[in-house]
Amino acid sequence: DLREKGASPELQRLVSEAFISKEDGERVRIGEIEKFRKSALFDEILSAKKVYRELRFNLRLKASMFTEDESKISALGDRDILVQGVIDCIVERADGGLALYDYKTDQLTREELSDRALAEAKLQDKHKMQLGIYSMAVEKMFGRPPVSVAVYSLPLGDTVEIKITEM
Repeated sequence: DLREKGASPELQRLVSEAFISKEDGERVRIGEIEKFRKSALFDEILSAKKVYRELRFNLRLKASMFTEDESKISALGDRDILVQGVIDCIVERADGGLALYDYKTDQLTREELSDRALAEAKLQDKHKMQLGIYSMAVEKMFGRPPVSVAVYSLPLGDTVEIKITEM
């Protein structure tokens, strides 16, 4: 069990059972997995009513959502595009609320790692559009929006809430 024994024995098991190759096993950053195993997110996943992993979706969205250029918005008119994606993790909590999580491996500078506000600003700016689309997909699939949206940053070893704005 990952929680009790740690990341290294679990990695060895995955390699020995050929779930992942030896070469891929050597690429795993054990320290980041150890942080995850001790995280509040891991606790939440273990105590969840239900967990959905790698949930595929398709959404038809207005093409104009993907630009701020007024001439392009005008040229696109009312055209739709099909957006496809895969949501890393949705946790259904005991109260029925849905929490949306996406795992991120973004490299963070030493300064960002030592100043959480800088790391949060970087992750928020970089991922808010993607997670906004994922949030719309969750609402379409489940009939209700997620109560929380966050990324789990492997380098940071923690979750960062993503504030979703109207799209």
